[in-house]
Amino acid sequence: MAALTDTTREVRSLPLAALVPRLDQPRQFFDSEELAALAQDIAENGIRERLQVRPLPDGRYDLLSGHRRRLAAEKAGLSEVPCEVWHDLSDEEADVFTALANLNRADLCPWEEGAGFRDLRDHHQLSTARIATRIGKSREYVEGRIALAEGLGEKAIATALEVKLPVAVLQDLAALPCRQMGTRLCPACGHTQNDTQGDACGACGHYTAGEAYCKGNPQEAAVDMVKHKPVIMAQGIIRAVREAYALGGGPVQGAMDLGTMLARPEVAETRHKLDTMLDAVCRCGSEILKHPGRVAALPQQQKDAVRQQVAAAQTILRQIALQAGDSPALSF
Repeated sequence: MAALTDTTREVRSLPLAALVPRLDQPRQFFDSEELAALAQDIAENGIRERLQVRPLPDGRYDLLSGHRRRLAAEKAGLSEVPCEVWHDLSDEEADVFTALANLNRADLCPWEEGAGFRDLRDHHQLSTARIATRIGKSREYVEGRIALAEGLGEKAIATALEVKLPVAVLQDLAALPCRQMGTRLCPACGHTQNDTQGDACGACGHYTAGEAYCKGNPQEAAVDMVKHKPVIMAQGIIRAVREAYALGGGPVQGAMDLGTMLARPEVAETRHKLDTMLDAVCRCGSEILKHPGRVAALPQQQKDAVRQQVAAAQTILRQIALQAGDSPALSF
């Protein structure tokens, strides 16, 4: 699409009643407390940033940017607001203007950003690379936000608004299907696959049309369990959901339903801690084997730190063993 054409602009106060909000603007959610705070600020200090509008044939004005300020001004009891009026903007230019003006604001929800980026991509023929350049972000950022807009279901969005789920968790949730599905076990080889992959076993070709043992909506099931969880634990829960619905990269052996798999979701967090700790211990052990003469020269504080790492790893192993119901021998 061509760049915006030369236009004339003027600054003037306009009646609030003459401003027509856009239904397709990216921002769809307005925090009531933040809106009240902005209304109070406007009542005391006025509007610091002018609203952007263009004239319509019926004498009213198309509100390009400033939807939240309009609502706050209304709450503050104002009848007129300062505006910058853009003349001679085409409909397409106004659409792009609105999208870019709103997408540059920091308080948009991530999926709202994605919806705006998607609109620019699909309806205005702007590539994700071009959008990224226009807003000063990376292409990966733009594509990630589009994935949120396209992948998150209503329940995930409602939960994100309620408990403010981190973007990393939202990205993992968006990758889960948001539809009803089930998982079946091949009676011949034990391979697990979901019912969208057909009735023939993908591992041995055996025909398996048995009743699904794990049924439901994967994304909504995960949403129910990640509320108020740390990011690492939430991501571990989502991985378990993927496995339960046979959405991982490889075959899953054994028929374990989702409830059984997630009976101890804290295992995800302890497993991550163990992986990190064992990696540090192993690297330390490798260096000791390479240079045994240097160990004696280490300060006592460093020797104690190594012992603490080993002891912490042993403690985590014991926790996992207790959660699994067994007690393997623990030794290093």
